[in-house]
Amino acid sequence: MDYLFFDMECADGNRACSFGYVLANEKFEILEKRDLLINPECKFRLGRSGEEPYIRLSYKEDEFRKAPNFAKVYDKIRALLTAENRILLGHSISSDIGFLEKACARYSKEYFSFEVYDTQKIYSLCARERQMRSLEYIVSELGIDASHLTEHKSCDDAEMTMLVAKALTKRCECGIEELLQTNCASTVSSASLAINRAVKELKARYPKSKKAPAICISDAIKELDATKRINLLKTIFARGFGYSSTVQKCAYYVSNGQFGAKEQAYEECFAEGQTIRKITPAELGELLKISVSELCETDFEPLSNNAGKTAKAAFGAIASKRKTTKQAR
Repeated sequence: MDYLFFDMECADGNRACSFGYVLANEKFEILEKRDLLINPECKFRLGRSGEEPYIRLSYKEDEFRKAPNFAKVYDKIRALLTAENRILLGHSISSDIGFLEKACARYSKEYFSFEVYDTQKIYSLCARERQMRSLEYIVSELGIDASHLTEHKSCDDAEMTMLVAKALTKRCECGIEELLQTNCASTVSSASLAINRAVKELKARYPKSKKAPAICISDAIKELDATKRINLLKTIFARGFGYSSTVQKCAYYVSNGQFGAKEQAYEECFAEGQTIRKITPAELGELLKISVSELCETDFEPLSNNAGKTAKAAFGAIASKRKTTKQAR
């Protein structure tokens, strides 16, 4: 088993201009380190017009212009991310996965699915913090010497990510394999991003959901089929409920009992006296009047949005029993 830590930079917030990686073994010995520069074939926009750039890339613009475009490095990147017996890691990795999706679409390349452990989430779980921290903050907090590395240089950011993982294994007194197994809720995939997009679209389609009782699903409940999870989300909105990825804003928290960042947030809310009803996936199915699997997926597809009374009735019942429910807990 080997471990690939990777990072991407963008020319304008959308178009990738570098893919950097560090390939290491379980002892964090670097086997290979490289920065693949990419010609973004667009204008560089790293800040608002007339203002200082938000970030400063580690190469001159001319160097990017001389590099091959994404289509020409696609095979290399795909091979790196899909190799057998390889585990992928990155920091705040959702944006990087998004960059790859957009690049594949732009150059008519087949998109390939993969799953990445996010060290930002792993740190949050290990430190038992709600707030997601920047790579620079975590490097400093863990006392990592990164003086030889340059921020926003993809391969160096990848190495910083590796050093964070290494420091966390020392703090948790375990190996990299155990660290990842313990924090399995920290993974991000293209499927999870598709689900996030679906939530955004549903919130726009159902504006009244902002004031409806919201449902939040534990991050420890990993979907196997994105389409079936999206079916569940469609039903949640069609039944008159809202959806939130933040535990503190929900009325119902769906849990399978496994630990994750949201489980921790729920425990903190409960300790503070906040009334949130904790339910299982099966109980969520009863609430929505459909069959829901343990992975919070369903084959059911709602045909209309005229079932809003379901949420009002359910929330009315829970509101009238808040005091009793709190005492029972």
